[in-house]
Amino acid sequence: MQLPSRIIAGSFALAGFSAAAIAGLAAGNQATPVLLRAVVAMFVCYLIGLVIGTAATHAVSEHLAQYKRENPVPDSGELQANAKAIKAQQGQAPSSRAAA
Repeated sequence: MQLPSRIIAGSFALAGFSAAAIAGLAAGNQATPVLLRAVVAMFVCYLIGLVIGTAATHAVSEHLAQYKRENPVPDSGELQANAKAIKAQQGQAPSSRAAA
């Protein structure tokens, strides 16, 4: 399991616990049943967050893989050749940084 999905799941769990505890106490219920229900809500929200986090992590990794396939990073030789070709088209002599 990947770390981002576990972070999302933990966030969902804490949000579920907080919402259940605040709602139960605001309704005037006793602390023990409120906390038991809040723990159940935390567990359920953790599972829901884990599913959503896994799906989001997979979607982002697929998008990044597609982006990397469509936009490869050129090596330094290609960059230098392109720079020389552009300078030649502009009528400038190619210069070297090593001379500076």
